[in-house]
This record gives sequence, structure tokens and C-alpha cells, in this order.
Amino acid sequence: MAKALLHGLIVVLVALLVIGAVMYALGARTQNVKSSVQISRPPAEVFAWVTQPDRIAQWLGGWKETRPLDSLGLSAGARSVDVMEIDGRRYELNVRIVKVEPPSLLQLKLEGEGFQSTVTYMLQDAESGGTTLTVNSASRYSGLMPRLMGAMVTSAANEKLHADLDRLRKLAEAPQVPTTQPASADGTGSLSALIAPHWSCP
Repeated sequence: MAKALLHGLIVVLVALLVIGAVMYALGARTQNVKSSVQISRPPAEVFAWVTQPDRIAQWLGGWKETRPLDSLGLSAGARSVDVMEIDGRRYELNVRIVKVEPPSLLQLKLEGEGFQSTVTYMLQDAESGGTTLTVNSASRYSGLMPRLMGAMVTSAANEKLHADLDRLRKLAEAPQVPTTQPASADGTGSLSALIAPHWSCP
């Protein structure tokens, strides 16, 4: 009986050590998602598609709204709470603009339940004309389940990113109705544009 009990305790201890090692390894790694798309429009026009809330809602799957937390507008340091709805679940994300250089760069810091991400949008003049839009996301997960599911989440997020950017391309290249709304009209409307293309909830 004593040997059986000791054996059982050893098995449990080994299992805990294995789980701990997996959590440490996954927690130490950064999960990256990156994708590029060619859009036959100048960078200034494409930049508007990732900064204006009314346009974001047309191509960003799951995006519902943004609630600015300050009056900084589209500038470094601006913060917002962005609301996403994915697979019937509602999520609130804390977002902060790290760097913005219209119309070529927008970098965000995102925090949600179980994860933190740094997302960068880069817009460059394409050699063939138009714009090369590249989205790069680096995410770290905390907690047992988010860490263990990190790779799965990253894979799903990568698929979502491709689909969202393809939708953005089609919309941006279609004939547009003129608008007078400035890119910063909703303060931090651009924030969630950089969240969901690369991020998917576990």
C-alpha cells in the first residue's frame, strides 16, 4: 500500500513538473502573426481604412465599438477600450497607441484577459503602385489555458488576419463615396483595427 501511494505521489509530482515546464516554455515564447497585402490605393487612403471607425467596422471581423478614455485623438499615448464579439462571446480590450506616423506607421499595445500584444501596421509605397500593408503582431499569454492554447490561438488568428486583410483590400479598391470625416474623428478608432486581425480569443 505504501509503495503504491508513493508511486502515485511520484506520478503526480512528475505530471506537475511537466505541466510547469510546458507553461514556462510557452510563457517565455512570443507568438507572432504577420501578413501583407497589396492594395491599389495610395497609403493615405489605406491609412484611413485602419483609423476611421465607420470603415473599420466594414472589414474587421468581430469589431463592435471603441470607447476613447481620453481626448488625445490619433496620437501616441491615446487609450481606449475596444469591444470585440467572437464566436458569440464579448470581449473588452485595453488599447494604447504607442507610435503613429500617418500614413506609414501605427503601433499599438493591447491587453485582454490572458494576453498582451504589440501590433504594428506598416504602409509602404508598392513598386507596382498602390500600397503594401503589413501587419505584425507579437503576443504573450498568461495563465494555464491561454498558454497551453497559445499556438492554436495563433493559428486561428493568422487565418483571421488573412481574411480580414483580403476584405480590407476589396473594400479599399472599390469605388468610394467621398467622406469628410478625419482619421482621428473618434479619437482612438484605429486601435481595434490592429487588434482583431491577428488576435482570436481562446
